Formats: sequence, C-alpha cells, structure tokens
Amino acid sequence: MKRNVPILILCALALLGAACSCQEIDPGKSAGSVTITLSTGAPESKAGDGVIADGGGIKSNGTRQPDLFIALVNYSGAVVATYQGEDTTDSKCIESTETQASIRFDNFNATGEFKVYAVANTSGLWALDNGATLAGASTEAALNSLIFAGNPTVSEGGAMPLSATGTLFVNEGHNGEISLNLLRCVAKVGFRFKNESESRDFTLTACTVRLKAMNPTQGYVFPHTPDAAGTAGDLTLNMSGITLNRNSYTDFYGLNTVFPSEAPTQATGTRYLCDISFTVGDAKKSFSNLPVHDSRSRDITSLKRNQYLQITTRINEGLDISFDFEVAEWNPRTEEILFH
Repeated sequence: MKRNVPILILCALALLGAACSCQEIDPGKSAGSVTITLSTGAPESKAGDGVIADGGGIKSNGTRQPDLFIALVNYSGAVVATYQGEDTTDSKCIESTETQASIRFDNFNATGEFKVYAVANTSGLWALDNGATLAGASTEAALNSLIFAGNPTVSEGGAMPLSATGTLFVNEGHNGEISLNLLRCVAKVGFRFKNESESRDFTLTACTVRLKAMNPTQGYVFPHTPDAAGTAGDLTLNMSGITLNRNSYTDFYGLNTVFPSEAPTQATGTRYLCDISFTVGDAKKSFSNLPVHDSRSRDITSLKRNQYLQITTRINEGLDISFDFEVAEWNPRTEEILFH
C-alpha cells in the first residue's frame, strides 16, 4: 500500500537573530506534498589540513520567516516550484527556530528526479550581476548563471549568503528525501602578526599583503565545477601604524572575503603566490612570490566556499621573520599550516 509522506526542507541553521515565528501547520502526511531536508553544521570535505565548516546562520526576513529562496527544477530544466520567504498555497514555513527551519511544498504531484537550488540570506545583503533576481530565474540554466555583482562583504557578526544544490528523487507515492549542507558562498581571508619577543614591543608601518589570483572578480551564487567565475584578481590588504605587543597576536581589522578560486599555473607549478612587505622600527622587510603550502609543504591549489585562510607573520627578538599558513574552517582552529 502506497503512503504519501511529505518531504520537509529542514534547514538546521544557526539563526543570527531571534527565532522565526512561522505559521503552525501540521507537518504530518498529506496527499500531494513533497519533502526535502537541508542542514548545516556537518563537516563535508578536507581543505588542506582543515575542514569545511558549518554554513553559519540564516536570518529572518521582514515577515519573521526564514530568509530563504528554494527552487525545484524538473528533468527538462524548468523551475516547477519555489519558496520565496513567504507562505503561499503551495509552499509554507511549518517550523523555524534558531537551529532549524522547515518548509513544506504542497500540491506537488509530479514524480522523478528534481534538482534542488537553495540560497539563504537573500534580503538586502548582496546584489546579482546585470540586475538578475532569484525569482526571475525560471530555468536551471538561469539559476546556474547567477553571479554576484561585487563581493558580498559584511561584518563578522552579520549574515552571509549561503547556498546549496542537490538532486531529489520523488517516487510515485510522492515520497523523497535529500540532505544538503548550506555553505557560505565566499571564503574568508585573515592576516595577523605574532610578536614572539618576551621583552619588547614592535611598531610596524606601511604593511601590505598581496595574495595573487586569490580573489576572482565575480562569484557564482550556486556551486559550480570549477567553482569560479570571471578573471581571478589579487586580494590586497593594507595597514599602517600598528603596535605589536610583546608575546601576543595582532590581527588585521575587518572581514576580508573572497570568492572560490583555483590557483594559477606558475613557472614553479600550480600554486598561489604571496607578497608581504612592512617596516618594523627602522628595518624594511619585503618578501616576494612566497608559495602557499600546507603543513606538508604541498601547494594549496584552490580556495573553496566557506573556508578560512589565515597568514601569520612571526617576529622574534632579533627581528627574524617566519610565516605560517592555515586553511581551516570558517571559525579558525588552533592547527597551523606552515607557509615556507
């Protein structure tokens, strides 16, 4: 006997505001309903010596519902159902807390394979290239071609754009299930100094860090293979007048985000290169074309969504300089990767 089981879109998300108060609807079984499950928080793959982090939090929109856009695409590439952050006859928020949000699609009687496109935090944080909109994308090709108009940089405590894609199978009883991780659409880059002296402070001026081909000029909303759009540019960080207190770390201020990118092919191999220069006291220090390695001296050849990349410049008592590189989850771990 066939049973009609609804498919929930569960978004296990760390909400950045108060919990949403969605309409209370019985999520039990009903004819013509499909079910999908989205979650965050689970490690997905290795990144150098680090791991993919959770996708961060999802904010609520002006109606106190989760700020989500979800589209289901059929085998011919047409968008056949959407959720756009508000309840409709065919899609409803049935639960939303600080850790999860559930969306149900009703009156969905088609069967077969469907591609799921999901994106969170769509309101007022970023814009799409050429004036495109999520709601205006009626085909899979249009969804796949959506790119950001500029880098969606927000404060560390703000909501970042998150997205995920996957394939859902709906059987003849309208049952189906899929589990997807929503990940930030960008990566984070940080730079810090470590004064390893136990007895003296240092003053730095005219500090510049240039990561070559680390910041593509454009990035896709949804994951691609390869996951980079446009021509890769350089990420340049500048800071002056910084005091390094003895035996402590000092960070660059601000949140620097970059789009996914692939390392370019150099004469020395496929790798990212980095230039660092600064003046400490009266001594000018300059380092060019430093290769980016992991802790095993292997080239880091790509930077993916939701990853965190941090450079640490160490200065000891005699003004000797060394570098560490860390590629890890968005919220940095203590593990460090050597930057030779």
